[in-house]
Parts: sequence; structure tokens; C-alpha cells
Amino acid sequence: MDLIETYLNNLQTINSMTLDDFGDRRKVKRNNKLADANRQIAKDIENTYPEYKEDFAKLLLHDDWKIRCQVAHHMLEVMNYPNKYRKMALREIKDVINKDILVESLGNKMWLQDWYKQHPLDRFL
Repeated sequence: MDLIETYLNNLQTINSMTLDDFGDRRKVKRNNKLADANRQIAKDIENTYPEYKEDFAKLLLHDDWKIRCQVAHHMLEVMNYPNKYRKMALREIKDVINKDILVESLGNKMWLQDWYKQHPLDRFL
């Protein structure tokens, strides 16, 4: 299984978690490990397997908005992409904010505010 396929499988498992599942410590722990693994996959693609970067960026076109959002965060936080891709990633995060889904919207809004404080030039992308 390649890195991107593993990354996607991890996200699908994470995203299948229901509100009731948050009461199950094992599921929460499993998902935290998968999230850490995905962050490491993004770092590995950036540092060791740059030939996967274009395919990773294509995940911004995935049908599932949750996957697009998580990819966007990793692209911005642990990877280096040209402004064209950074702009696309920021747009995905803004789209989640505008979805008006309480937890996701609020979390991404707070994240974006902090991001702009640390990366003020990204406001102009």
C-alpha cells in the first residue's frame, strides 16, 4: 500500500467516528494515532518522497470535504507548496468555516486566525 492510499484509509477511519464513539477511549486513542501517522506521512512525502507531492495535492479535489480540509491543513502546516496550492488549501479551510457546522467551523476559524497571525502574507493569496 502506498503512502497516499494509507493516508486516505486513515482519514476514512478517522472520519467514520460518530459522536457516541468519543466515549470509547480505544477509538479515540486509535484515531489520535492515525492522525499522528497521517501528519508523519505528510512530512515523509515532503522530506523523503517529493515525487508524491503532486498526487497528494490532488487530494484537494477529493469528493469528501473532510478529507480536503485535513489535506489542506497538512499541506500548509508541514509541507511546502507554491502559492497556487497554498491558496487552494486556504480556500478549502475557508469553505469549511462557511459550512456552518459548529465544531468544524469554529475550530477552523480559530485555526485560520492563528495561521494569519503567523503567516500574514497568506491573507493576500
